[in-house]
Amino acid sequence: MTAERVGAAVRRLTALLADQGVETARLDAELLVAHVLGSDRTRLFLSPDRPLTAAQEHALADVVRRRTEDRESIAHLLGVRGFRYLDLSVDGRALIPRPETELLVELALELPAGATVIDVGTGSGAIALAVADERPDLTVHATDV
Repeated sequence: MTAERVGAAVRRLTALLADQGVETARLDAELLVAHVLGSDRTRLFLSPDRPLTAAQEHALADVVRRRTEDRESIAHLLGVRGFRYLDLSVDGRALIPRPETELLVELALELPAGATVIDVGTGSGAIALAVADERPDLTVHATDV
C-alpha cells in the first residue's frame, strides 16, 4: 500500500472535518498534519509530495478521531495555544484562553507604573503571563485552586 502524501492528507482531512461541521476545517487539517510531522504549517506547502510514514499515518488517524468523534479542541490536541505574544502549554485541566480574554490584558496594560495585578482563578495563567510579559513594571500575582 502506498503511503499518503502530505498534500493529499491535508485535502482529505479538510473535506472530512468540513463534513463533520468543523468551521475551520482547512486550518485544523493543516495544523494536525503539521503536528504529526513535527513541523510547522509552512513545511506542508514546501513538501506536499512528502509521504507520511506508517507511524505518522497512525498518529494522524488518532488526532483526527479525537477531533471529530471526541470534539477535542485543536489547542488540546496540539498542547499549545498562542495568546498575544506567548505560546502557552495547555491541556484539559484549564480552559483555553479565548480571544476576548485579550481585552482584560488590554485593560491591565493601561494601569499606572508599579501597580499590582492579581489574577484570581488564573487557570492557564494566560492573563497573568501576558501582563507580566508586556508590562514588567507591574507586580503580577496569579492564584488558583
